[in-house]
Amino acid sequence: MNEVDINPLAAARLREVSHIPPHFTISDLSVHIPTEVYRNWIYENLSGRFYLGDRLAESRNHSNIVSIACVAFEDSAENTFFTLSIDSIERSHRDDITGFLV
Repeated sequence: MNEVDINPLAAARLREVSHIPPHFTISDLSVHIPTEVYRNWIYENLSGRFYLGDRLAESRNHSNIVSIACVAFEDSAENTFFTLSIDSIERSHRDDITGFLV
């Protein structure tokens, strides 16, 4: 019989959170490909909790608030792995990117 490890967070549908808790490590996303591409990669390659969406931040000149696409991870090691892999993720979905850069 094969032994299968079940991720309790995935089984309870608790991996993706709806807001960014203060202890999560945040990385901004500069190239916009469909969030489903990032989400699928995260589910396939990582195991912890994460946030994928937008966050509010001050503009560079501090004159207004802007929305920035980002990803955040509970485990900073997963954030590092994602950050190191992002070029590969985006390169493998170049066709998806060109549709967004109109």
